[in-house]
Amino acid sequence: WSSDVCSSDLDLPGHGRSKLSGTWRLREIAPLLAQWLQAMALPPVALVGHSMGGAIATHLVAHAPDLVERLVLVDAACLPLDKTLPMMMTRSARSILQRGGGSYPLPMLRDTFKPRLRLLWQAAREMEKSDFRADLTSLTLPTLIIWGERDVLLPLALGQALAQALPHATFVTMPESGHRPPLSQPVEFSRLVLDFLAET
Repeated sequence: WSSDVCSSDLDLPGHGRSKLSGTWRLREIAPLLAQWLQAMALPPVALVGHSMGGAIATHLVAHAPDLVERLVLVDAACLPLDKTLPMMMTRSARSILQRGGGSYPLPMLRDTFKPRLRLLWQAAREMEKSDFRADLTSLTLPTLIIWGERDVLLPLALGQALAQALPHATFVTMPESGHRPPLSQPVEFSRLVLDFLAET
């Protein structure tokens, strides 16, 4: 963490102001988040996970289902990618430049381009071999899946496969968005999420 576990300001290991002393492991993040939520003594939360964050959110719900009441997965990397690391890196670069990709706010750009080559490499290797299909089988909570139809990093076919793996989920596509719908279509994205959270 970057701060005391009871702080409301949270940085994942190696991100933001947080340091990373050991090896970054994807499946170690959700237990840390569960510990933080329990320390905060929060009621069950609505959790939004984008891209790799979608994999972490899925693992958190499977690991500690009582902590989450609703789940939103946005272009989420929950299924095996079945692509080589160089191919995924090329796709990632294309997704930043593509139409509908969404532009990063300046503070996010500063954090994204900090010299963290070791962290980026470890995270990329973790994503290359990630497989959260077993975690998906335990998800029964209300779930919304949002996918940018123009996503070149995680193509729409992955979103459709995720929707098939979670038949109880609501699946919505955003035709004008690439990999980052919250940035490319923030008003429409916010409406979808808020409408979902308002459902009884």
